[in-house]
Amino acid sequence: MSDLLEDAVDRGILSRDERLDVAWAEVILSGERLTDHLPIMVLAEVSSDLDRDDVLHAADRAAMLAKLGTPVLPAVSGNTITERAAAMARSRNVWQFLDGHVIEPPAAALTRHDP
Repeated sequence: MSDLLEDAVDRGILSRDERLDVAWAEVILSGERLTDHLPIMVLAEVSSDLDRDDVLHAADRAAMLAKLGTPVLPAVSGNTITERAAAMARSRNVWQFLDGHVIEPPAAALTRHDP
């Protein structure tokens, strides 16, 4: 991932600050959707007790990572989430993985970058 992000900086896709911000993400996974084999990434922030900052980081970092061309699913994972953070997750299309339960955002969209 580090090489991929550094290459994006060299090509002018990401700023150095964006590269550093994405690098702070706690989890970045790559794979493909089973339904259509579309390549995707998942960027997740993880904390026992999730708050607005976790949701903001997931949404913003996923948007930055999507600039590389692969759709990104933003997510948060933890035991609990504040009501305010849960509302923000719904409005920012961030998936919630809470204590063994998955809460899909209303739009269930992948974060994409459209130049």
